[in-house]
Amino acid sequence: MHVVSNQTIYFLYSCIVGFSFGFLYDFFRLLRINIKFNTIVIFIQDILFFLSITFLTLLFLIMSNDGNIRFFLIIGEILGYIIYYFIMGNIILTIFQKTILFINKLILVIYKMFLRPILKVIFKIYRVLLKITSKIKINNILYKKNKDFSLKKNNIMLYNLIRNKK
Repeated sequence: MHVVSNQTIYFLYSCIVGFSFGFLYDFFRLLRINIKFNTIVIFIQDILFFLSITFLTLLFLIMSNDGNIRFFLIIGEILGYIIYYFIMGNIILTIFQKTILFINKLILVIYKMFLRPILKVIFKIYRVLLKITSKIKINNILYKKNKDFSLKKNNIMLYNLIRNKK
C-alpha cells in the first residue's frame, strides 16, 4: 500500500511539472505575440523549449524515481500541460498581455512627462550649437580663402618709394 501512495504523489508532482511546462510555453508564446521574429529565431526558441523541458523531465525522473522512466509520470506531465493549456493558458496569457500593455502605457506617460521635455531642450541646444559651428566654419573658410589677398601691394607700400621710381 505504501508504494501505491508514493506513486500517486509522484503522479501529482508530474502533473505540477507539466503545468509548469505550460507556463514556460506561454512565456515563449507571449514573446512571439509581442515581438515579430523570423522563422530561424522561432526555430531556435522551439529547440530551447524542448531542450529545457527534456532536461527538467530528466531531473524530475532522477529526483523522484532514481532515473527510472515510468509511463505514468510522462502521462502526468502531459496531463498537467493539457490542464494548464486549456484551463489556465488563455487566462494567464491575457493577464500577461494586459500587464505588458500597462507597462507600455506607463513608459509612454513617463516619456511624455519627463523625457520629451528634456530631449526638446537638448535638441534646441544642439541646433544652436550647430548654427554657431556652421558660422564658425563659414568664417574659417572665408578667412582661408582671403588670407592671401591683400589690399595693399607689397611693392608700393611706402609712399616715398613710389616717388623715387619716377
